[in-house]
Amino acid sequence: MLVAALLLVGNAFAAYTVCDPEHDAPSENYAAGVARLIDDSRHRYENEKLKNAFAARYYKQITEKYSLLDTEGDPQPVFGWGRYLSYRYNDLFLYACCAFCAAFSFRREKETGEMTSLYTMRHGRLRYAAVKLASAVIFSAAFTVLFCASSLFAVWAKSGYQPFYGAGARIQDLKTFIYAPNAATVGEAVLTSFLYKIPVCIAASFFAGAVSYLFNSGAISLVASALQLYVSYRLDVKGYVDKNAFGRNCNTFAAMRPSCVYGEFRCINVFGFAVPAYVVNVAVPVLLAVLLGAAFIFMHLNRAGVRIRIRLPKINITRKEKPASPHGLFRYEIQKLTKSRLTVAVIFVLFLSRIAVSLLGIRGYSYDDRVYRSYCERWQGPVTEQTYAEYAEETGKIGEGYKAYVAIIYGGKYDGDDPIGASDYYVAHFKGFEKFDQKLSRITQYKQEGVEIPVVYEGGYERFLGAGADIFLILAIVYVCTYLSTYDGVNGMTDVVKATYSAGKKLTAVKIGTVFTVASVTYAAFTLVSYLTVFLVCGMKMPSYPVYVLPGYEIRGGMTLGAYLILTLLLRYAGTLLLCLFSCGISSLFKNQITAMAVSAGVYIIPAFLQKGAEAASRFIDPALMLDGSGFLLLGTGRGAAVSAAICAAVPLIVFIPYLLKQRKK
Repeated sequence: MLVAALLLVGNAFAAYTVCDPEHDAPSENYAAGVARLIDDSRHRYENEKLKNAFAARYYKQITEKYSLLDTEGDPQPVFGWGRYLSYRYNDLFLYACCAFCAAFSFRREKETGEMTSLYTMRHGRLRYAAVKLASAVIFSAAFTVLFCASSLFAVWAKSGYQPFYGAGARIQDLKTFIYAPNAATVGEAVLTSFLYKIPVCIAASFFAGAVSYLFNSGAISLVASALQLYVSYRLDVKGYVDKNAFGRNCNTFAAMRPSCVYGEFRCINVFGFAVPAYVVNVAVPVLLAVLLGAAFIFMHLNRAGVRIRIRLPKINITRKEKPASPHGLFRYEIQKLTKSRLTVAVIFVLFLSRIAVSLLGIRGYSYDDRVYRSYCERWQGPVTEQTYAEYAEETGKIGEGYKAYVAIIYGGKYDGDDPIGASDYYVAHFKGFEKFDQKLSRITQYKQEGVEIPVVYEGGYERFLGAGADIFLILAIVYVCTYLSTYDGVNGMTDVVKATYSAGKKLTAVKIGTVFTVASVTYAAFTLVSYLTVFLVCGMKMPSYPVYVLPGYEIRGGMTLGAYLILTLLLRYAGTLLLCLFSCGISSLFKNQITAMAVSAGVYIIPAFLQKGAEAASRFIDPALMLDGSGFLLLGTGRGAAVSAAICAAVPLIVFIPYLLKQRKK
C-alpha cells in the first residue's frame, strides 16, 4: 500500500507538471478540415476500390463517419477536460501499480507457508483461485478510480481550482481531438476512457499474477510486466491503414489512451475487413484477461502445493576445513547468482531483449538517412570553396529533377533529355539533400561567427549518445542487487552470516564488491551490444573532430567526439554504480525483493518515461539522467546541473547509509 500511495502521489505530481493548457484550446477551421478530409477520402476510395479492397473499405468508412459529424456552430470553451484527456502518463502509473500489487499478492501465501493449509481445505484450490482473481479485479477497478481521480484533481489544481465546465461540448471542440470520428461529448469521452482502462488493468494484473505464481517469483513477474509495458508503450500507434497495424494500434497500452479511442480514425485488417481500432482495443484486453484467468486456474488446480527435494550430501573424508576468507565469501556471493536458474534466465532474457531492440533499431536507418550520409562523406572535412561549388552543382541537379517530376506528375513540358531519369534522381535524393542543406546552412552560419565546423556524418554519434537510459540495463542491475541484498533474510541465512568470522566487516565489503563486479560486467555487455550495432550500421568516424559538429552539442571547448563519447560512457558507468547503491539501500529498508525492486525500478524508469524527448533543461529532476550520460552533460554548469548531480549522486548515497550501518552491526 505504501508503494501504491507513492505511485498515486507521483501520478498527481506528473499530471500537475506535464498537463499543458494548450490542450484546452478550441479547434480552429474544424468544418473546413473535415470537409477536406471527406473529399480526400472519397478521392482515395475511387483510386483504391479496384486495387486494394481493405484500403477501399477504410476510406469508405472515413467518408461515412465524418459525414455524420455536426460541423456547424462555433466551438464551445472547455477547461480542464482537454488536459485530462491528453494526459497519457496516468496509464503508466496505473499499469505499474496493478502489476506490482498482483505480483506481490499472487505469491503471498507461498511466502508465508499458508499454501499447504489452503490445499487441505475442501474445494480449497478452486475457491482460492476464484477469490484471488476476484480480488485482482476489485483492486484493479479501485486503482483505476483512484488514479483517474488523482489526475483530475491535479488538472483541477493546475487550472486554478476552477470547476470543470464544458463537459457537454463536442469532443471536436478540443484542439487535440479536432479529427475525432465519433459524435461524442467531452463528458462521454472522459467516461469512456475511464471504462476502457479497467479491462486493461485487469489483464495486466492477471498477467503479473500468473507469471508470479508460475515462476514463484514476484521479481520475475515485475521484469515480465516491465518488458510487456515497454514493448506496448514503444509501439507506434500512428498507422492508419496498414495490414500490419494490429500490433501498433491494438496493444494493451494503446487501449488505455483516449487519443487512440477518440483520436483520428484508425482501422485494423481483420480477415480483410476494416474494423475500427477502438473496437479491437476493448476486445484484446478482455480476451487476454479471460485467457490469463483460465490459465491461472488451470495451473492452480494441477500444481502441487508443496515441492520437496532432498539431496544427500557427498561425504569427503579427506576434505580439510579452511577458515572463511574474502575470496571464499566472494565465491559464495557469486554462487547465489549462478545457482539460481531464474536469476540467470532473467539476465539472459534481458540481454536478448537488448540485442533484439538494438537490431530492430537498424530498421530506422532509412534510405533517406543513407543518402544524407553519402552527401556527408562526399564533402567530409573542412568546408572550402570547392565544397560550395560542388554543392551548387548538386542543387542545380536536384532543381532540374524537380522540374521533371512536376512535368511528369501534373503534366507540362520539360526541356531536358531524360525526364524520367531526372525525376527519379530527385525522388531518390531530395529528402537526404534537404537534410544536408540544413547542415551546411548551420555550418555557414557558425563560419561567419568565426567558428570552423567541418562536415562529418553524425548519425552514429546521435543515435548512441541520444539513446537515453537503457531500461533493460536498469532492470538487470536492480534485479541482481535486490536479489543479493535480500537473499540472506529471505532464505533464513541471517543468523548463519552473523556467526561467521568478522562477517560485518568482510562480508559487507565482499557484498558491495560482488554487486559492483556483476554490475560492471552487465554494463559492459549491454553497452557493447548497443555500441556495436550503431557502429556497424551507422558508423562513428572522425573521433578527433570537435563535438560541436553534432547539432545540439554546441560545446565551445576543445573536447573531441572521441573524448565526449568516453566521458559519456564513464558517466553512464558511474550512474550504474550509483544505481547499485540505491537498490541495496532500498532493499535494506523494505527487506523484500518484490517491493525493493518495484521501488528502485520505478524511481529510475518512470521519470525517464515521463521526460522522454524533453529538453535537457527540464530533465534535471530525472534520477536516471546520469545513466544517460550525454543528457547529463548537456545541462552545462547551471542550477539544473547542480540539482541533477544532487539527485543522481546524493540520493543513492544517502539511501545506502542504512544498508551500510545494518551490515556493520552483524
